[in-house]
Amino acid sequence: MASYDRSLQVMEYSILARTFDHYSNEDLHIMAQGSVAVNGGNFPIANVVMKLVQDQLYSLSHGVEWYIGFLTTLFCSFEKPIGEYMQKGGGRQDPLLPEYMAERIMDRIRETLHSSLVEKLQFVSIPWQLDVGRFAMHHAVDMVGKYQMMARALPLESVVPEANVILPGKPPERGRDASEVSTQGKYFFKWRGDMEEDPEPDARELAKRGAMGELMAQSIAKAGTFNIVDIVQGGFIQIYPMEWSMPQYTYVRRTAAGFYGRIALILVELLRASLQTSFITFIRREGALTA
Repeated sequence: MASYDRSLQVMEYSILARTFDHYSNEDLHIMAQGSVAVNGGNFPIANVVMKLVQDQLYSLSHGVEWYIGFLTTLFCSFEKPIGEYMQKGGGRQDPLLPEYMAERIMDRIRETLHSSLVEKLQFVSIPWQLDVGRFAMHHAVDMVGKYQMMARALPLESVVPEANVILPGKPPERGRDASEVSTQGKYFFKWRGDMEEDPEPDARELAKRGAMGELMAQSIAKAGTFNIVDIVQGGFIQIYPMEWSMPQYTYVRRTAAGFYGRIALILVELLRASLQTSFITFIRREGALTA
C-alpha cells in the first residue's frame, strides 16, 4: 500500500496548494460587475470571493477524476505478477499452465479486476462530486470563526507530546557484571563505541512541535471562553467592504485563498474517508494487495 499512500499525499498537496494568482484584476472586475444587480452600489467583494472559491472547487473535480483513473491503473498492475507466476510456475522449469490457457485466464483476470476497481471507485467519485457541489453552493462565510471558537472550546490536551517522549535520551554505557566474564559471541546490543547514533532531529520539526505546544496551551487556558450556543450562532467574521473606486484585488485573492483552504481541508478528509471505506477496505479484504 506504500504506492497508494504516497500518491494520496501528492493528491492532497495538489488540492491544498492551489493559488489564486492566475485570476487577473480584470477577471475580478468582470466577476464583480456580474453581481452589481444584486448588491447595489458597493464593490460586491463577498460575491467575488465566493465566486473564486466556487471556481477552484469545481476545478478540483478534474484532478480527482484523474486520480481515480490513476488508482485504477495502479491496482490493475497487480495482474503482471499473477501472469508471471502462471507462466513460470513459481520457479518451476515448466509453465504452470499451457500458454493458450494462461492467456485466457489472464484476460478474464484483467476484465474482472478492472471492472471491480471501477465499480468500487465509483463510490469515491460520486460522493466527491456531491461534496464539492455542496460546498461550492453553500457559502459558509462564518465557518472560519466557528472553527476558531471550536478549537478554543475543545482543546486537545494530549495532541502534542512533550519533547522527552518523542526524543528519548541516549542509552547509558553498556557494561558487564562484577564477575568480569570475557566477551564472546553475538550479543543483543553493541558497545557504545560500535553503536550507530541516531542523527539529531531536524530543527524545524522541533520548532513545529514547540509551536503546536504553545497553541494548545493557549487554547487550554481559554477553554471556557465559548460555549456551544456561541459556536452554533457563529458570526463575527466579515469581509471588508470596498468601493468601486478603490478595489483591493490582492486582498480579494488572499481572502478567497483563506476560505478555499479551509473548505479544501474538509474535502480532503472526506476524500480520505471515502477511499478508506469504499475502496481500500475492499482491496485488503479481496486480495491483500500491498504494493
